[in-house]
Formats: sequence, structure tokens, C-alpha cells
Amino acid sequence: MELLPVTSIPTFTRHVAAIAALSALALVAVAPGVILGTGPTATPRSSKEPSEIGPGHNPAPPPVSSLAAKLSTSPSPWVSPRPVPGIVQSRQAPFFSSQYSVQNSWFDVVGAGYVVVYAGNDGEIFDQGLVVVEILDADQHRIGALEIYRSPTRVGTLRIESAEGRVLTVRSSSGATFTFNATLRTFGAL
Repeated sequence: MELLPVTSIPTFTRHVAAIAALSALALVAVAPGVILGTGPTATPRSSKEPSEIGPGHNPAPPPVSSLAAKLSTSPSPWVSPRPVPGIVQSRQAPFFSSQYSVQNSWFDVVGAGYVVVYAGNDGEIFDQGLVVVEILDADQHRIGALEIYRSPTRVGTLRIESAEGRVLTVRSSSGATFTFNATLRTFGAL
């Protein structure tokens, strides 16, 4: 960057003042009494092709009689087809990862509701593996509080490897393997 000599600062100041004066004259020269930006606005134009906005592209709503038939059926809590009980390879859980970090989960139908077991680790004690049990009603609303079960030893994050009925085999990040009985809520050695 080139620095201006001290003697040219007054010249620079005169140039800036001249540019500002010319800009003010240009605004006045547009038309006396007119403020720029307040003139008539253009009519909005469609960004779609005429073929896209023709008949059939915005159909009329169905008749009320067909809506009544849909409303009479009981809603399903599942957005997509009802999932098959078993292991779910997803790290999503209904709690913050700062609380419990989840690796995967398992769920099963219990009566009219569900039992969900999340495997992972404590969000603050990273080598403490744990499972979190959540009981849901038929509409997938939690019943009671989350149940937290820590692994017998600090062996790292837990992951559900398999399930035989409601007995889950969980493996830690360090290779230790346990069982977790989702009915009795107990860990066992493998």
C-alpha cells in the first residue's frame, strides 16, 4: 500500500469535497423535488413458464365427503410404515448428547406401547458406558422418567450388537462385551 506524502493530504481532502459536491449536484439534476427510489414500481412478473401455471397445476381441494372418510380412520403415530422391532442404527435420541451420547438403539412392542433402549456413554464421563431405557405409550409419549443403567466397569461407549428376545448383547469401544436384559434391567457378563 502506497502512503501519501504529508504535503498531499490537503489535496486529497479537496478531492473528496469536490466528489461529494458533484454527487449532490447529480441528485438535484435528476428532477427538482423528486427523491430517488420513490418512483413507480414495476409490475411483478411470474417466474414460472406459462405451461407451469395452466390448468391442473393447482387442483381444487377434494370434496368434503372424501375428507370425512379419511378423518374417521384412527391416526397412526408413525409417519412412514410401522418399523419392525429390533436394532435401529441411528444416533438420534430424545435427549441432549451432552447428557448421554447415543451410538444406536433397540425397541420392542410392550402391551400397547414400546420399550426403547439407547446404548452409548455418559456425556460428561466419556469412558462410562450406559444404556438409557425409555417407555412409550401407543402414541409414542414417554411414560415416567428415563431409566439410566451404567455398565459394570468403565470400558468406553456401548453399542448394541445383537438381540435375542429382550436380552441385548452390547459391546464397548474397548472390546468388552455384556448382556443387558431389557425386561429385568440388568447387565450380565458374557
